[in-house]
Amino acid sequence: IDTPNADSDRTKVLNQEYVNTNRADYWSLAEQRIAEVVTRKVRDDQVRAMEVVLTASPDWFKRGQDGQAQDMRDSKWVADNLHFLKEKFGEKNVVSFTLHQDEKTPHVHAVVIPITDKNRLSADTLFNPKTLVKLQTEYAAAMAEHGLERGIEGSRRQHQDMKQVYGHQDKTAAELAPLVQPVAVQAFKIETMPGLFDRDEWRHSQEAAINAEIARQVGEANQRLERAGNVAVAHAGSSEQAETLARQLAISEGLKQGHYADLEASTGKVQTMTERSERLAVELAQGGGPAMEALTTYGQQLREKARQELVGVLEGVLLNPIPSVEAFRAQLQEIGYTTGKDAQGKGVLVDENTGAAFHLSELKPNGLELGPQFTEAVQRTKAAEFAQSAAGKLAAEQAERQARGQQPHEGRAVLEVNAKDLVTIKE
Repeated sequence: IDTPNADSDRTKVLNQEYVNTNRADYWSLAEQRIAEVVTRKVRDDQVRAMEVVLTASPDWFKRGQDGQAQDMRDSKWVADNLHFLKEKFGEKNVVSFTLHQDEKTPHVHAVVIPITDKNRLSADTLFNPKTLVKLQTEYAAAMAEHGLERGIEGSRRQHQDMKQVYGHQDKTAAELAPLVQPVAVQAFKIETMPGLFDRDEWRHSQEAAINAEIARQVGEANQRLERAGNVAVAHAGSSEQAETLARQLAISEGLKQGHYADLEASTGKVQTMTERSERLAVELAQGGGPAMEALTTYGQQLREKARQELVGVLEGVLLNPIPSVEAFRAQLQEIGYTTGKDAQGKGVLVDENTGAAFHLSELKPNGLELGPQFTEAVQRTKAAEFAQSAAGKLAAEQAERQARGQQPHEGRAVLEVNAKDLVTIKE
């Protein structure tokens, strides 16, 4: 959407991108960063990117005789804003940082991928009412050396320069607001492929459903763009607020278009899946063939990769306190592994992501059998717990006294009133 009061000449010369210099789309940037660090499955409706706008009061910027603000491209103010975002959200999570100087007040539009310190994708954790209040305070502290202060905490008042009120400003904001809410993308779910029969009917139904979903989402996006454009042009007041709303819409629709591309790709995947499954079905009926052999080899490779990853996980878990079998199972389940039994009733560990099941004999963390290492970990945990208990401390003290040639009870009155520790002593 065009910004009515933006100077196109200044846009080309004075606007500058500091991070996303290749001008990649936000969807690709978000998906790439998430794939790098987020290990948990990301829901289709999760927020993948947040826009942050950074600026200052219009009268803070030095201006020339023509009223235009000074060029801020090489300023410490811009550098400090970029440093603040990187320190706050992580350098690699700031995927775009664009200085805009084509309007009256210089400002920065940044795009942040909401990944927490624990590598979880969670906009709710990083951007909620409580953290946003704190963010305003922290930002003001970072900008203090520039003579900038925080606004009144909790105030809903918005500063308005009357020179900016060209039209019905409040009406514009109210009409645009519902059009620029983040889009909750609804990914199309491909149903589980049926048996060897009715595959043509299944393929046609899936393709029809995907095409209908694509048409619905694109139609909705176009309607939102058209309505927002009409409102912004009809009510040109507060150009900077309108430009901000328009950019938020562009980011939201950009993410949606990225998902639209995924939906288009899904159509091809359905066709490919169908063709491969039919070939495999024929080869299976004929006793095997190249496709079956290739699929078996690929499955073996995936299973071996999952086994190696599980061995690494076990090596890490065995370093943790393990008071019991139940605690061991709970730790594994939290990171995506469950215990079960195979058809012969033997115990297995199952990777929930791939479904690969492994007997304990296949898993040798640190190159050793799992059983003895588990027993050692439990004993180590219990020994540490005992050492911190009253009975443990008493036993240590008695051992120390004996080492000095004193009687364990000499010079000491002892009264133990801890049932658990008394049982431990008795044992």
